[in-house]
Amino acid sequence: MRLKILTPVRTVIDADVWKVELKTTSGAWTILERHADGVFEIVPGLLIYTDRDQKLGSVAIGAGFATKANETLRIVVEQAYSGDALETLSELVSQYRQDAIEQELKYNATFSQLEFGLIRSMTKLERGHV
Repeated sequence: MRLKILTPVRTVIDADVWKVELKTTSGAWTILERHADGVFEIVPGLLIYTDRDQKLGSVAIGAGFATKANETLRIVVEQAYSGDALETLSELVSQYRQDAIEQELKYNATFSQLEFGLIRSMTKLERGHV
């Protein structure tokens, strides 16, 4: 199976692999070449892959999406770093998770402001103050 990990600025991995392990919003997945096609929402974490020679590789990835289509697993994430130093990768995963939490808090605050504005406008409309 072809594994492609892409960020907005570069291709991090483009390799022939046997197995990929990653975390999604619905839990941890192991994806093999003959698995059914699908789309997955990825959460920040450590992606582990096994190449055809049974060598392990690891990539710290941020939030994003994965698509399995035919013989290709394409992963598009905000951030990714490939390396051998697990301590460094673990630190990056922690930072990616913290970034995702902060971004979600900003989205929730913006949504709350929009919701409050809508409710205020509807109340004015019901009272005939528009």
